[in-house]
Amino acid sequence: MESILPEVMEIEYSFQDQGGHNTLKLVEGRLFFFSEAHSRLSEKNEYLTRVSAPERDDWILFWKALNQAGVWDWEKDYRPEPGLTLEADIWLVKIDRGGQSVRTRSWFVEPATRNEFFMALKHLAGVDITLPFHYLSQKLRE
Repeated sequence: MESILPEVMEIEYSFQDQGGHNTLKLVEGRLFFFSEAHSRLSEKNEYLTRVSAPERDDWILFWKALNQAGVWDWEKDYRPEPGLTLEADIWLVKIDRGGQSVRTRSWFVEPATRNEFFMALKHLAGVDITLPFHYLSQKLRE
């Protein structure tokens, strides 16, 4: 029987205008989330961390959402036209599971099902990796 867990799962999201970055990585069956504020926006180094252990049913829903979104068929790179420079968030996805694999990077140009992927990831991990540190830290104070 195929494992419900991926062999590799790493997602990075960097914020170009606000600075900082978020990382989500699977380690020994747990999802480790790390958010770092950009040092130019903060007087000191600030970090947020969260560890979660999704249930089997959460993983099943996640894999169904990825299949429906066609994530396994995403291109390797999503970049703007040559010569076009745009300030945009940059993100990277690495997932391997049971013979399926996705390795993609995005600079401004995105796959059509980007939002479906990040919504499924939010449901699985319990945190929205597309939100910068300052927004996440405010939500924690509420």
